[in-house]
Amino acid sequence: MIGSKQIQMMRCIACQKLIAVHSKRGLGRCLFRIQATMIAEGKDRVEENMNKYKAPKFVPQEANK
Repeated sequence: MIGSKQIQMMRCIACQKLIAVHSKRGLGRCLFRIQATMIAEGKDRVEENMNKYKAPKFVPQEANK
């Protein structure tokens, strides 16, 4: 189990500063940046995967004349 002292000495992956030097507001901003990036990247991956399974668009052929 990781304690708060170990967490404070870790680097933030959003801004590369130690977690301990963040204000509550600054930590919230970094967490929001990380979350938004993860969701944006995940959305792109989901859309790519869904395109594999989409049926081709139906183009009606003209009736025989």
